[in-house]
Amino acid sequence: MTDDTLVVSAGHQLRALAASIADHVVAREFSRRPELRTRYGPAGRTKSREDAECHLRYLADAVDAGSALLFNDYIGWVKALLLPRGVRSEDLDHQLACMAEVVHERLPAPVAAPAVAMVDAARAALPLMP
Repeated sequence: MTDDTLVVSAGHQLRALAASIADHVVAREFSRRPELRTRYGPAGRTKSREDAECHLRYLADAVDAGSALLFNDYIGWVKALLLPRGVRSEDLDHQLACMAEVVHERLPAPVAAPAVAMVDAARAALPLMP
């Protein structure tokens, strides 16, 4: 198996497990920061779950393409989209941190490694994104 095969496999596995991983991400996100329940309410939790799954699917595409820049651009767009809706960049960063942890825990290391690296790169760039 070549490194390219692992990257494609990582994207495929992320896509296949996106719904399940998103459930775990949001559970972790809201359990670590209970104030999110107050701030966003039940509808916010539902939207956060939808967002997490979308992030994971986009991450899978970036992993398949081998392009951290693709995921960074997407996260920059998400940040710009969410800020006017009252979602703080700190909340997006927190969700991404939970996402990296869950991906690391739930997928085999060769599959999780490229995805986690891309999430970490996006988190590092997040403060500089418009």
